[in-house]
Amino acid sequence: MVRLMIMMMQIAVVVQDPDSGRLLPLIATLTEQKQQLEACKKKDKLESRLASELQHYEQLRKRAAEASARRAELRRVCARLEQPSLTAGDSSRLSLARETYEVGKRLTGVRWDFTAGEDRVKGYVQNESRRLLRPFDVAPPAQDAIWDVMAELAHPGWAALLPA
Repeated sequence: MVRLMIMMMQIAVVVQDPDSGRLLPLIATLTEQKQQLEACKKKDKLESRLASELQHYEQLRKRAAEASARRAELRRVCARLEQPSLTAGDSSRLSLARETYEVGKRLTGVRWDFTAGEDRVKGYVQNESRRLLRPFDVAPPAQDAIWDVMAELAHPGWAALLPA
C-alpha cells in the first residue's frame, strides 16, 4: 500500500514534468501493482469464504456426530422394547388370565374375533357336542344378543340356566 502511494506521488511528479521519459514504465508498474492489489483482495475474499465454509463444515460434522449418537441410542431403546421382559408377577397374572380365558371359551363356546375393532363385537359360538356353529356381529350396545345365540346352541339342559 505504501509502495502504491509512493508510485502515485511519482506519477504526480511525472505528470508535472511531461518531458520525462519515465512516464511509460511508471504506468506499467502502476498497472502491475493494481493487478496485484486486486489479486490480493480476491485472495483475501476467498480465504475469508474458505474460513466461513470450514466453520460451517465443522458445525455440520458435529451435528452429524450427534445424530449418529442419537440414532445408536434409539436403536438400543428399540431393541430393548422389541424384547419385553416379564416379571414373575406379570408372568403369573398372564398365565392366570390365559387359563381363565380358556375355561370361559370351553364353557360358553364363544370365540372372539379380536380384529373386529372397537365399534363391533364379532365372533362365533360353537357347540361341539351338537356340532353347531353360529357367527355373531353386533354393535356394543346390543351385546345381549350373544346370550341369545348361546341359548340357541346350548344343550337343552343348559338353556334353563342361561339368563332370559
